[in-house]
Amino acid sequence: MTYENPTSAFRCTVVPEQSSGRLRLGWQRHEIRVLDTSRDAFTLQVSAETFGKLREGTRAILDYHDEVWDVECTAVFRLLDDRFHVSMSRLRDRTAIRGPKSSSLAALLPSGGAADPVLPLALLISFLFACVALPGMGDSLGTAPKIRKAVQDVWRMTTGG
Repeated sequence: MTYENPTSAFRCTVVPEQSSGRLRLGWQRHEIRVLDTSRDAFTLQVSAETFGKLREGTRAILDYHDEVWDVECTAVFRLLDDRFHVSMSRLRDRTAIRGPKSSSLAALLPSGGAADPVLPLALLISFLFACVALPGMGDSLGTAPKIRKAVQDVWRMTTGG
């Protein structure tokens, strides 16, 4: 068994349902179909209009399957049934790396694990303390004068006066 080119890349055919993409040539975007892919190239089916704008060495940007690639045209083919195929080599991956999405509050707060109950408990205790210390509710419950006296005593002990 002999191999003609053992270093050539394996090409994977793309099913039609997953083949749609866009090719950006300058400011223009052209709808394309990706026929097959390999580790270093794409084969595209393009319209006659797009085919007329491509030559070997033409650089473009390929948007395909949430990936963005800088590509260069390596070959153009016009088939007998008036379909137009283009071979594009991969130059550089421009796909943006996205971090996990979360709410802004969750991103700011440190978490000790999947269910860290310390922060909600501290917030609850602070809220209850604020409620019983407020002059309106605290006076009707009789807690405001006692809390005020306790805070004054602690203040005197720490400042020495």
